[in-house]
Amino acid sequence: MLFILTRMSLHSLTLAMAVFVATNVDGLLLLGVLFGNGRYSDREVVAGQFIGIGSLVAASSIAAVAAVSIPHKWVSMLGFVPLGIGCYRAFAFLANPQELEEDDLVLPEISGTRVLAVSALVIANGGDNLAAYIPLFASSVKDIPVYIFVFAVMSAVLCIVGHALARTRAAALQTLRYGRALLPVILIALGIHILIGLT
Repeated sequence: MLFILTRMSLHSLTLAMAVFVATNVDGLLLLGVLFGNGRYSDREVVAGQFIGIGSLVAASSIAAVAAVSIPHKWVSMLGFVPLGIGCYRAFAFLANPQELEEDDLVLPEISGTRVLAVSALVIANGGDNLAAYIPLFASSVKDIPVYIFVFAVMSAVLCIVGHALARTRAAALQTLRYGRALLPVILIALGIHILIGLT
């Protein structure tokens, strides 16, 4: 842990926190629903969240390390992934900023043990995470331990806030609305950062 803390720069720390928050606002809503529906214990939700996020981070890390063998200028092209998704999300939000309804808080049915069911929901909800994490990790492979550490801490914070959100559906919907507005901005900024930083 001391090794990771000594490697942290303000830039990488801020970037990791911004990317995690932007890509997990919808995950925050999911946690609020899971904590509040009574089918899962708090421990099962927390364990499932960490397994799910851990799986997404592991997959992103493997893909990023594999990209090391690719010429540097081609790795920068990965910046187009979050940039493109960010632009798409921005247009979708501007076209219909009030899209969210109460039905967005309905939890889908997933079979299996409860911890694995929660982790499956987190992974299924993680398309934006992969689109952001892989280019971010590939742009600075040496900072992957920093990102993992920050994401672990932020996952704990996410669980705490999600547990609080379980008390009110109105707050959960409002949080997701803000997240829909924030996500495109962060993804576009990340894409530009990667494209410029690696050229």
